[in-house]
Amino acid sequence: MSSDNSLPTDATTAPAPGAWSIDHLIATYEAVMREETGNDDWSFNDGQRQVIREGDRPVHVTAGPGSGKSEVSIARVAKWLLVDGEPPRSIVLTTFTKKAAQNLEQRLVDRLSAFGVGGAIDASEVWVGTLHQLCSDIMREYRWDEYTDVELLDEDAQELFIRRESDFVDYLADGETDFFDEVIRWTYSDGGCRKVFAADAATTLFNRIGQYRVDTGALQTADHPALRRLGQARENYEESLVESARCDFTTVQERFRDFLDSTAGERFVSGSESRDLPPLKHVLVDEYQDVNPLQEAIYFDLASRMDVPSLTVVGDDDQSLYRFRGATVDALIEFPQRAERRLGVPESEIPTIQLRHNYRSRPEIVQWINRFIGYHPPMQAPGARADGKEPMRPARPSTQHPNVTCLPGDTEDSTARAFADAVERMHEEGYIEDYSQVALLTHSTRERKPWNSDPTLVGRCVRELEDRGIPFYNPRNKAFLQHDDIQVILASLIQCLDPDLQWFDENVNDSQLNPSVNDWLTTFDRRVPADSELRDRIDSIATKVRQSEPGDPMDIGLLEVFYKLRGSDPISGWTQGPDRNPTRSKRIGKLTSLLESFESIADGLTTARNLCRTSWDQYETVSTRFLGGFYWQFLEYLNSADLDDPEEVHDQIPEGHVQVMTVHQAKGLEFPVTFVGSLDQEPKSGTSHWIEDTLGPFGERRAPASADERAARDLVRQFYVAHSRAVDTLVLLGEQDDFAPGDSAIPSLGYDNDGTPLDLWWFYPDRVAREADEVTDLSTSVGDLSHGDPKRQYSVVADILAFRRCQRQYGFVREYNFEGTGAAQMFAGLVVHRTLDRAHRHFSGDIEGVDGGEVPSEDELREYFDESVEALREQRIFPVGRDIADAVFDHLREFNEEIGPSLYPKVRDTECTLRHDTEDYVLNGVVDVLVDEDTGETRVCDYKASERPDEDDDLLSDFREQLLVYATLYHQKHGEYPDTGVIYFVNEENPEDGKLTVEFDPATVDDALDRFKDTVEEIEQVRERDGWSDISESPGEQTCADCEFRYDCPAVDLD
Repeated sequence: MSSDNSLPTDATTAPAPGAWSIDHLIATYEAVMREETGNDDWSFNDGQRQVIREGDRPVHVTAGPGSGKSEVSIARVAKWLLVDGEPPRSIVLTTFTKKAAQNLEQRLVDRLSAFGVGGAIDASEVWVGTLHQLCSDIMREYRWDEYTDVELLDEDAQELFIRRESDFVDYLADGETDFFDEVIRWTYSDGGCRKVFAADAATTLFNRIGQYRVDTGALQTADHPALRRLGQARENYEESLVESARCDFTTVQERFRDFLDSTAGERFVSGSESRDLPPLKHVLVDEYQDVNPLQEAIYFDLASRMDVPSLTVVGDDDQSLYRFRGATVDALIEFPQRAERRLGVPESEIPTIQLRHNYRSRPEIVQWINRFIGYHPPMQAPGARADGKEPMRPARPSTQHPNVTCLPGDTEDSTARAFADAVERMHEEGYIEDYSQVALLTHSTRERKPWNSDPTLVGRCVRELEDRGIPFYNPRNKAFLQHDDIQVILASLIQCLDPDLQWFDENVNDSQLNPSVNDWLTTFDRRVPADSELRDRIDSIATKVRQSEPGDPMDIGLLEVFYKLRGSDPISGWTQGPDRNPTRSKRIGKLTSLLESFESIADGLTTARNLCRTSWDQYETVSTRFLGGFYWQFLEYLNSADLDDPEEVHDQIPEGHVQVMTVHQAKGLEFPVTFVGSLDQEPKSGTSHWIEDTLGPFGERRAPASADERAARDLVRQFYVAHSRAVDTLVLLGEQDDFAPGDSAIPSLGYDNDGTPLDLWWFYPDRVAREADEVTDLSTSVGDLSHGDPKRQYSVVADILAFRRCQRQYGFVREYNFEGTGAAQMFAGLVVHRTLDRAHRHFSGDIEGVDGGEVPSEDELREYFDESVEALREQRIFPVGRDIADAVFDHLREFNEEIGPSLYPKVRDTECTLRHDTEDYVLNGVVDVLVDEDTGETRVCDYKASERPDEDDDLLSDFREQLLVYATLYHQKHGEYPDTGVIYFVNEENPEDGKLTVEFDPATVDDALDRFKDTVEEIEQVRERDGWSDISESPGEQTCADCEFRYDCPAVDLD
């Protein structure tokens, strides 16, 4: 391949999409990568080119670590766009994690831009994401009636919901635990378990039933009564989700299969010329080794509905890690055979291509991982690996020093000291430029053992780093609840809701929750001075609770109580002032998300989420129904869930910090220096294997090997992934006994090529490090620091306008991820947008049973309005009174009658996503309506549920700015500016007279874009110094009145 470093294509010479040849694409891609990497020899290898060139048929790609599979996946998508000329919306590109999806999306945008076609192709139109998120997004975009108003629950919210809604939790907790003992973390000796463990088990079982495609009807005819009860419970759970307008990550995928059989689903798959919707043409799945049977079924469903089944799967069976989330590695191993059965394509016509060049690791590391995976007996059994796999080939040059060493210590303490000494010396001698070039990978990153609180090896290692002043990053240490800040906040909430701990003393004091609550109260006493603001605030709220009339609603909700507490020292000082810490602020932000999830389902609240005073005379507390849920559902969940600290999506590998990660967390990443611990791990079958064996007979798939065999393979794969993260130096870290031979091989070390189990003697003499200087040749260097984080995305409304309105409020909400209290205030905006969207769909005939072409009648509009209101009511997003909802409908009816007949026929698109990529960030926005006027002009329209602001109100200026930036985004996507922008204020008596209209011209729009760039720069400067609360001027009376963070705002005088 030529090493000519010139780019064969630029923005002025690039052929139009569909006019590229495959050779021109590959040459252009290679030239771009040579320039980006500074490597004049960069080129695709033969296997990679074969994948890129493959035609429209099922393609099976096995890609080992460091083989460039992500780049090849993007090149294949580029081939569909540029060579085949497919519309972006006809392509689905999906992967296993949100982090990986963001990486793929960013690569695609960057490559198309570098090719000179970024303006001709809107890469954001390609469906990129995790499968559960794509299912949700597609069903929303295609306005499937069954999913229009559904809330997607995250994992924490799902478990809280199941704890509240499912009687299967009571079934387990009340004694029926024997059959499900493998799934329940802890049971009583005489049967039964704590409800928190029952809810955890129920959540796992309900998810696996969906993921394994278990027939609940068949389950209800099982021989064992516990299985029959489980089958009925899962069906009841599904009904509860539907009734409450909610979905979880598994059921959203089950509903997607139903969506595909609907009219809306047919439009997604087959397209619609009249609506300018392309048909689905291609699906590419990355990390296919971690799909579950439900996901596999969806991919085959999609491919079977295409004119030609173009389904490309990419993965590595040796790196399958997620059995505990339902993954079944045989989906990748057996893909050709299954594709033949499902798609009717002969197996002989389905190419299997192995990407086996490792561009990441030094040859000695590649030789180590080849030996490790190739000679481990569990991986040599039929079906354990994909057929015909060859060892990986190293592509990097060798070094003069060993790249694989071991660092054995006599004890855990000496091992940890040796680790920290080695890291310190590497940095001092310049072998590493930054501490973030070092990772410690283990099975678990807990710093303390949960059964006795003694430090783990990880805990000892990070303490040794601390002693040397070396920062580390360990967000998955399961220590969320161990932080003083979280304990003080929980203790404060308890004292507000349960003054004098009356209910606690009678109902919780003798439970397993009691020690934890007392620990939190002790922390509160230790950290909160007797004369503090916080104690005064607690007394004030507790007095309000006591003095409220029994049974009466109060004018405050759970989150509002939290925000009053947050505004008092010492909590206030933890999020602003000289002692602030963004990591702590984000942790407290995560607590608000958990509080919101609980508040949205809790009993004993009003429809507006306000607390009530209990009607029981013996208590001076809030509702005992609410308190019961607060203690037994919320606090017990926090106490047992082993929650992690939040992770920063845009700073995945923080500079200046040694990275402490689980192997799962490190998947997809690489580190110049990789220490691997947990060497004493032994294979053990557990919950995941038991569930597979138990539910398998009632589904479409049975496990291909015994539980013990699967467990042994899982552990080998886990260490294979850990070892293959290393770029220059792999260090096996453990006590000397961890390297001692026993009756069988050490799973973390494996076997030599002659079948001999490896032990410490294999490393002698050159690969055993007794001192820090012996780990590697410290006179060399791993090179410059290079971490690629995804670009930040900025929304016109949620970021730019919000920051301009108040940078402090913006920082808490967008940076620290604090949840708002305004569920009732959200009502008008949500119901207006949802009802009007239905009105547009009614006119266009996109609602089942509606022909289209007519404005909805008042009765029809009321039906759409009530459907949305009911869903919002179930989600606890509802105004204080029904009269407010009726007033909102009256304005909608007026809009529908006065504006609808002239507006609806001209609508080209609704909820239109627009995006503009720059070198440093992404700007996006969602336009409510795109309108084509009879004159040929184009109008962008937005709806506001409010009245029109006064002319001198800054908010009106913000709305003008919003329309101007939308014009920029429209120009980026369509190559021309819209003519006008209009905002309709639905709450106006006459929405036509009250509308805001902005005429667009390029100069005015460009000026707005410059102001936008200035705002982004300002946001990033404030983020750099964590200075969100550094304000002195009040942002405005209304903004401050609605702000949850006003209680300690330096710009507001509440007195």
